[in-house]
Amino acid sequence: MIVCESLWRCLWEFCGTTTSESAKLTETAATEHEFGSAGGARTPHPDLLHFIDYDREVALVAVRDDEIAGVVRLHKSGDGEEAEFGLLISDAHQGKGLGSALLARLIDVARAEGVKKITADIHGENSTMQAMVRKAGFKIRRDLGDPTVRAVLTVW
Repeated sequence: MIVCESLWRCLWEFCGTTTSESAKLTETAATEHEFGSAGGARTPHPDLLHFIDYDREVALVAVRDDEIAGVVRLHKSGDGEEAEFGLLISDAHQGKGLGSALLARLIDVARAEGVKKITADIHGENSTMQAMVRKAGFKIRRDLGDPTVRAVLTVW
């Protein structure tokens, strides 16, 4: 029980480490599923980081100095061949390669789980995330009038 209480405390602390701007830029369908909204402002919610469906979801958590520095989640489709990911790095740990490392590990896990395609809808203003997924091999597509871009990776 102490482990769970400690995890819960760490998750709540992590939720306070991102600014509303960071949360806005992570706005995707996957993150909407895992990060709630309070009064219109998006904030990560520990319940949705803590409780996952192990048959359809994978969550990887990066910890540094006993604090959660980042979280990446994969949500598999019904047949498990396609999945969408969401990623959030605390403001203090952005720009240090942590997001790239978490994404690379998540791709490895997805491959091992038999996922054939990984997608993400990324806020159009989030050029850092777009560059990161391109570097990881994702193809980017933007539809006219849509404020998000679609990133797609075929997993071999």
